Order: sequence, then C-alpha cells, then structure tokens
Amino acid sequence: MYVSPVPEARIGVRMEGASLRSVPRESDRDVLWQAANAFRTTQALYVVAKLGIADLLRDGPKTSEEVAQRAKAHPRSLFRLLRYLAGFCFFTQDKSNRFGLTPKSEPLLSDAPNSMRPMVIFIGEDQYLPTGELRHTVRSGETSFDHLYGMGHFEYLSKHPEASARFNAAMASGLRQSENPLDRCDFSGRRVVVDVGGGRGDQIVAILRANPTMKGILFDLPQVASDARAYLKASGVADRCELVTGDAFQSIPRGGDVYVMSRVLHDWADEKAAVLVANCRKAIPKDGILLIRDSVLPEGDAPSPAKQMDITMLIMTGGHERSEEEWRTLLAGSGFSFGKVRRTSSPFDLIEAHPVRTTEPSLRCAEPVRSEGIAPLADQAPLPKMRSVSVSGSRIAICPRTCFSMSLLFSEIQCRSLSFLAVCSGAILSRKAW
Repeated sequence: MYVSPVPEARIGVRMEGASLRSVPRESDRDVLWQAANAFRTTQALYVVAKLGIADLLRDGPKTSEEVAQRAKAHPRSLFRLLRYLAGFCFFTQDKSNRFGLTPKSEPLLSDAPNSMRPMVIFIGEDQYLPTGELRHTVRSGETSFDHLYGMGHFEYLSKHPEASARFNAAMASGLRQSENPLDRCDFSGRRVVVDVGGGRGDQIVAILRANPTMKGILFDLPQVASDARAYLKASGVADRCELVTGDAFQSIPRGGDVYVMSRVLHDWADEKAAVLVANCRKAIPKDGILLIRDSVLPEGDAPSPAKQMDITMLIMTGGHERSEEEWRTLLAGSGFSFGKVRRTSSPFDLIEAHPVRTTEPSLRCAEPVRSEGIAPLADQAPLPKMRSVSVSGSRIAICPRTCFSMSLLFSEIQCRSLSFLAVCSGAILSRKAW
C-alpha cells in the first residue's frame, strides 16, 4: 500500500547567516519511515490476494496452519505474514493465534462487491518489478517497464495472455472502485456510444444499461475480443453492442455520436496521444461529443491521487497525466475544442471536448478536383474547391486562395510542360489533362 501523506505544518527556524529552514516534526519522520517501508506491505497484500487468503477466512477465524494447508503455503511463514498485516488492522489475531477478516481485508474476497483483489494482484505482480527500475527511468528517461522487459507494456500484454487477463481484470476492478463521472452523464438525444479502448466492456455496459435506447460499439485490440464477447453477453447488452477490434492508431470506427476514451490517453506521450485524438476527430460527426475520463492535474504542491498515477505512467507506459493547459493544447492540435471539466474525488476526472467545425470557403470556383484515393469525411466541411486553368495545353487545378498569386507567376513565366505534382504555400496542383 503506497502512502501519500498530506504534508503537515512545518516549524520555521531562523538560523544566523542562513535563510528560513524547515525542521521536520517527529511525526513527519514517522511518515517518512512508513513510506520508505511501504514496499513490504505492497508485497504482503499481494501474497494474501494471490493465495486467496480472504476467501479461506470467509467462514470465520482460523489458525495459520489451517489456512496454510488449504492455501498450500508454509505454515510458519504464513503466520508471520498474517501477524504483520494484523498490525495494520487488515486481519484480527486472537489469543489462540487465529486470524479473521476485518473491513479492511473484506474487499479482497473474490466475490465481494467491488472486489479489489484483481487490482492488488496486478500491482504486486505486474507493477512491482518495473517500479524497481525507477532510478533508471529518472536518469535516462526510458520507461521502466521497457527497460526491464525489452518491449512496451501493451506489446508485452499482446504476447502474454495471462498478464493480459490480469490487466483486464484489474482495469475492470479499478473502474468499480472510484467515482465515475460518466455514470452521471445525460445521454438524452444520443444514439450510439463508441468506447475506444474499452477493454472487456465494463464502461460501455454501464452506459447501455443506464440508457436502454442507446446502442454501442466496443473497440479494442483483438486479444481482448474473447473476454469482451463473453462479458457483453453475460451483461445482457450483446444485442445492442457491436464488438469491433483493431488498432486505434490506424483508425477508429465511425457511427457514433458519443465517443468515450476512459483511462486511455494518459497511457501515451503527447505525440501518440495526438494520433488517437486525431483519429477520433476523423470518425466523430460535427454534432458529436468526446468524453475523456482521465486526470486533470492540480497546480502546485497540492496532494492528488493523479500525481501518484502519473508516476505509474512514468514506470509502466511512458505516458503521463496532464494539466488543464496541456489538455487544451492536445485537443486543439487534433481538431477539438476543450469544453468543461467535471472534477471527482478519484484520480480520474471527466473532460468534455467538441469537434471544431471548419467553415465553408466564401469563394466558389467551377470544376472541383478531389485528390485521388482520398475521400473527404462526410461530417467535415469540404476542401476548398479548385479552379481549373489552361497552361500550354495542360489543365491544372489551383486552390482559390492562391489564384491571384499564381496568376502573377504565370504572367511572367511561360510553362511548356508540367510533369510533376507540387504542393506549395497551401496551393494544390494536380495534373488533370495533358
């Protein structure tokens, strides 16, 4: 369990010949000591979750020997582990050395409402070792996970099905743990929601259940298809939700008027995040809305769970959490305007973004020319129409914005032949007839 203490008041002491210095109180030293030793608690909770200890104590307190026999563990070692965690009130320990559950450990039950067991296992098994490479990351800038395993986290998941299953289970668990502003969204008048990178479908299932007239498209990588298909069916929304697999860096499915990216963009550095947002802009209609469930970092030294999440991104994916200004810049560069932010008590807020509408050009010219093989998006304003002119028997198309300057050019230079395509200063030249 990671400790994120709120800094307590400091005692200011003026030293002769020196500036005001802060002397930590004893309680601050205790907090520092506990934080430095928290890695032991992380692994202790992971072992308990992995072995299913909470499930074995469901029926009442038991001795470590009884639990060890069922968990296939070493009795004395398990006793020492449970005794340590009992000191943090995760378990009770009576005079007979029998251990029982407490409200702090009940979330580790496999079937508990909002069970935290999958997330605790993921933290201890998949995040723990990369965190040990944090010094390398801080010195070099290379992502800890990449340095340790020689590949990115998502590439690793595509090659290791068991790790992928742990990740998906943890993400589904995390979605249920924290306040989700999407649960309070008003989808009135909306028809189709597209969940980009939605995993097995926990988010889109919640939206469709709350909005029975809506349909959905769940979009993620092929390796999650099996789990997603089963979950959609078990949740009773398979008849209203289409499962589409693919690579969001290549394209995102069209057809929705609400696009959701929940805990996706913080996985990526700005260059790659911009590609995802731009692909969403290509898919979304003019009146659509993009809902981004991600962190909006507070300014200054205010404590925030988003700052801890930012370190997780530094270690695991190479992505990062963003401030409001950084979100505005990312969205503006990808064809969206920054709407409003719905703050939450969890690490994840909700950002509303709207596609920027391009305006129609005021000048209309005859004979429009379209680039070969590229169809304009139905929801976007068309490209400026082209004016065709004849130069030495050749027909070329010129953007109206540069008709005037090009006419000056051709008044001085007699062109005998054109054997190339040119793009210059916003003008598009295209050979039409020779």
